[in-house]
Amino acid sequence: MLARTLILLFWLLPISATLRAQSLQFESLTIEQGLSQGMIYDILQTRDGFLWVTTKDGLNRYDGYNFKVFSHDPFDAFSLGDDNVEVLFEDSRGWMWVGTGSKGVDVYDPRTGLFHHINPDFPPAEQVVFTNPRTFLEGRDGSIWVQYHGRGLVRIEIPELWRAGLLQESELGKLTKLAHCPMPA
Repeated sequence: MLARTLILLFWLLPISATLRAQSLQFESLTIEQGLSQGMIYDILQTRDGFLWVTTKDGLNRYDGYNFKVFSHDPFDAFSLGDDNVEVLFEDSRGWMWVGTGSKGVDVYDPRTGLFHHINPDFPPAEQVVFTNPRTFLEGRDGSIWVQYHGRGLVRIEIPELWRAGLLQESELGKLTKLAHCPMPA
């Protein structure tokens, strides 16, 4: 036991010396550097290295030098559905799921640079369920689960047709199966 401890210590000493030699540098990113708004809800670094920042005034992508701000454009069906962006999630396909304050869920395809909207065709009483998402999770089958504070879960089934990539449709909600799992009272 003592020999194992000494060997472990022998290996850890050079590593700890290397770690102490490194210094961390922090950079402040504010509206002066191009951030659309100072109230930040969520931050995500995607596999392509971009840093995404959600605000109540758009979705911001930082490339290490500059911000690009994505916002809703009523004349562009493939723009962000709502400027108030609250939560982000990157799935195994590299698609970024975007939870907005009042327009539900968008999915961003980095290959095309387009936002697609997942607006469900629920009855009016359940339609409010699909606003203000709190968390995303990917199921083993590739489906996306969306959790809503106090309102339950919605499961978004990814159709086989989408396996090769998202369709060139801005509204994908009617092209997939959505299931609402309400929270028990």
